[in-house]
Amino acid sequence: MAPSPRVGQRLRLGPVAAAAAPAIVFGEAVAAAGGWFSQQGYGRPSSLWWAVAISPAHRPTGYENFPTFEPIFLYQALWAAMTGVALVWAARRFGLRGDCLFALAAAAYAAGGFGMFWLGIGHLPVILGLRAGELGDAVVFLGAAAYLARTWRGRTKTFQSAQKPALERDSSVM
Repeated sequence: MAPSPRVGQRLRLGPVAAAAAPAIVFGEAVAAAGGWFSQQGYGRPSSLWWAVAISPAHRPTGYENFPTFEPIFLYQALWAAMTGVALVWAARRFGLRGDCLFALAAAAYAAGGFGMFWLGIGHLPVILGLRAGELGDAVVFLGAAAYLARTWRGRTKTFQSAQKPALERDSSVM
């Protein structure tokens, strides 16, 4: 069993963020899939083969006559799962620090959320021409992108200089 940290020792946030970012995104994928059971997280009426039937009790006002709807919860779950896989790949491929990985997760989550709000139906207040959820996702995306742009410059130089040229790697495999 690992010894517990002593009083006065500091826990480094970077490794915790690196572990938490994919875990949070995969957890969001599981939670989004729960929308099928709760009949929440659906979009506009649809006749697509993957449209889901929503009971009349769960349909919003004005949509009582439509039996099937786009499964936004499914899109969210797939987006989150793909984001989680991409985060794990990016962490290994580029050697991302925890803070950058967490910012990348936030940017991907916000980009997906912005698209899901665009597909969805519902009544949210409109602020600056965007629904409140879209505006929140835009702010998170811009904040994460700004953080990545600010911290990535020095990181790419370190990454590029640490890599072996492609020819050296190929010749060592043979």
